[in-house]
Amino acid sequence: MLGTIFGEVDLALSELKPDTPGRDNVQRIAALAEYGAEIVTLLRDSAASGIDSNGIEKLDLSVLVEETLRLVKISISKRVVLQTNLRKALSEVRGNSTQLRQVIINLVMNAAEALGDQQGFITVTTQKAHLGSRTPLAKVANLPLGEYVRLIVSDTGCGMTPEVRARIFDQFFTTKSSGRGLGLAVAYGIVRAHRGAISVSSKPGAGSTFEVLLPSITRNDKEAAVNLVIDDVRGTDLQDHSFC
Repeated sequence: MLGTIFGEVDLALSELKPDTPGRDNVQRIAALAEYGAEIVTLLRDSAASGIDSNGIEKLDLSVLVEETLRLVKISISKRVVLQTNLRKALSEVRGNSTQLRQVIINLVMNAAEALGDQQGFITVTTQKAHLGSRTPLAKVANLPLGEYVRLIVSDTGCGMTPEVRARIFDQFFTTKSSGRGLGLAVAYGIVRAHRGAISVSSKPGAGSTFEVLLPSITRNDKEAAVNLVIDDVRGTDLQDHSFC
């Protein structure tokens, strides 16, 4: 099916002049099909023996977020304002771009689902972070002290009760009748496989904020300093969680 989409898109683009109305829409279809192909590969490899370590590379998280949001925003309600605060020249992280892109999509689409048809805001932020001995998250997540990159996705949606918040990363848990409860569970698994941590703060009626920490590559790091084993990722549900 994806092969057919690629073929039809290529044919359409070859017949459309650069200034033809709608050409940008066709190009976005091509970009979404490319992403779909990446997800198919991810599912296939996950069902077999996990992602090969050859898929790990140095990444600028701000650039990855910016690229991903271009695809995601067309699936979000026009009543929702998507804001970004992406730090330039961010320290690089070492990871699998397809999987980390999946984390971004899951968190943003989860925020969009929490807003539903209401007007509201989704804010995506990237920044540097230092975990010291007094950092609460370092103790909770058992992260080594040092330098990290932080991804924050917040929304002004319905928020969550403490009971729901305690289970959101559980596989197959969802409060949405049509959901399968995999989106945030997958995000959690990917982040932990990248030697990072993910947390959430939320109150009913006050929105939610998800925070992801990934170890950054410092100048003293050697290429083999971090040995990531990307495995045990079994799903790619994009819109599983709505906690209203």
